[in-house]
Amino acid sequence: MPGKYLSVKERELIINLHVKQSKSNAEIAKIVSRSRFTIQSIIGRFKYEGRVESKSKSGWPSVLADGDRLKIKRMVTADPFISTQNITTELHQFSQ
Repeated sequence: MPGKYLSVKERELIINLHVKQSKSNAEIAKIVSRSRFTIQSIIGRFKYEGRVESKSKSGWPSVLADGDRLKIKRMVTADPFISTQNITTELHQFSQ
């Protein structure tokens, strides 16, 4: 499953296999069908940072609500040459 994020439960399983059952990284990789590098990264993060969860993403909060973003996608899909002025006008009409 390359390119997929691991859930917290999967990460906890990896830590459990490593700490409590003393499995090697290669054995754990076979059990959970992930690369040894992925297993090594998760175990290393647990050892040095004491966490299995991902860090929260930093950055500015989104200006658009999810619904507005979806409306824009629909407008652009329907008319790829729609102007930003028309998009803005239509969004304001929807919100009123």
